[in-house]
Amino acid sequence: MTATSEILTPLSAAATEIDEAKTHSEAGREHADRVCQQAHGQGLRGVAASMSQVVAAFDEVTASLITAATGVRDAQIPVNEIVEAMTPKEVKDRLTKSISAIDLARDAITATNNPLAEAQHTIRRALDGGEPGPLLGFIQMIDAAAGRAQGQTTKARTNAQGQIPQTSSLGN
Repeated sequence: MTATSEILTPLSAAATEIDEAKTHSEAGREHADRVCQQAHGQGLRGVAASMSQVVAAFDEVTASLITAATGVRDAQIPVNEIVEAMTPKEVKDRLTKSISAIDLARDAITATNNPLAEAQHTIRRALDGGEPGPLLGFIQMIDAAAGRAQGQTTKARTNAQGQIPQTSSLGN
């Protein structure tokens, strides 16, 4: 495995996990919106209001995941630009730029924690004694995929940082 693939491989895996989390977040939002509409139609205003909060939480999660995906893409670009003819300084600059983008992605993934916890709490409170259906399942799937993405970004960041002292082996 080349030095750049040790960075790009976990970034690619992170992108896949972020996409999975985003898909679950969008599906969870759609389901919460349906529950909200049904509750509103049945005059269950408290449940409808709570489900509106859950919809907003899923929207916040999706926005964070979009930011994370952008960060991962932005981290891949400078690594893909590294070629043998580069000076060690040029390689280091690209690795540093990639690490900054990885940090952005990691922060965005972490930003999903609070809205997911709030959504989970709201669902449990709103449906006290009732069946939460798949809503909690969506939250668990998002959290699991986001956790895997976080692990992959950590691995990519560690690998990129590890290459900085060795930039002479990546460029001329």
